[in-house]
Amino acid sequence: MLLKDSSAKEEIRTRYEDIWDYQLLTMDEEKVQIVLDKLEYELLPLGHKLLKRWDKLLDLFKSKTIWIIPLIVILTLILLYVLIVYVALLVQ
Repeated sequence: MLLKDSSAKEEIRTRYEDIWDYQLLTMDEEKVQIVLDKLEYELLPLGHKLLKRWDKLLDLFKSKTIWIIPLIVILTLILLYVLIVYVALLVQ
């Protein structure tokens, strides 16, 4: 049943107003922002929640450092392979 059709609508509205008046208005702004972000996330449909999680993961790949580290590892391995082949040819 939707909240707008519920008989407990006024009770829930009263609880909401109490939370707003007595708790949220006396909290630190950053904490309130975190609470509201969590609430907004919980109200999203399941599909949007999954998309939001994937967006967070994809945001990691937008930074340059996440690409520099694997690139350095790959280049180091290639350089090591070339050095091993070069040393093997010198020894032979």
